[in-house]
Amino acid sequence: MADMRHLLGCDASQTLCAFAVNGRVGLAIVDTGAHRTVMSPDYARELGLHVTAAVNGNCGRFGVPGSGIIHDYAGVVEAPFELRLGEDVKFVLTGMKLLNNPFPLALLGADVLGAGRKDMWNYLGIDLTEDGLSGTMKFKRGT
Repeated sequence: MADMRHLLGCDASQTLCAFAVNGRVGLAIVDTGAHRTVMSPDYARELGLHVTAAVNGNCGRFGVPGSGIIHDYAGVVEAPFELRLGEDVKFVLTGMKLLNNPFPLALLGADVLGAGRKDMWNYLGIDLTEDGLSGTMKFKRGT
């Protein structure tokens, strides 16, 4: 996969992280306000996931808060797959919705970053380095 991070136009308020699916490394925006994890159909295919394209809105719809605009999802990855954020930190996602997006990245949402869940990894935040340019994502196993 080509490194295209320079196309993102990220600012300091966006945190990017690496993840792995099917042994392939991807890049994602950490979005604690997003309801679910999403990516584009093209990016899902690059990661080796089987994509079912939407037909006449059969994959559902979503809205962007504050915009008042409703969009159809572009497709779905129906089969369960494992998304890894570390050696031991992994999540099984099923029915991941896909949206049209020109950027080669995913958006990690509350289905991965949620907190307070029993018997699951719960996102605690990021420990930044002193310069604030990199860090380590923190997770704790719920009990």
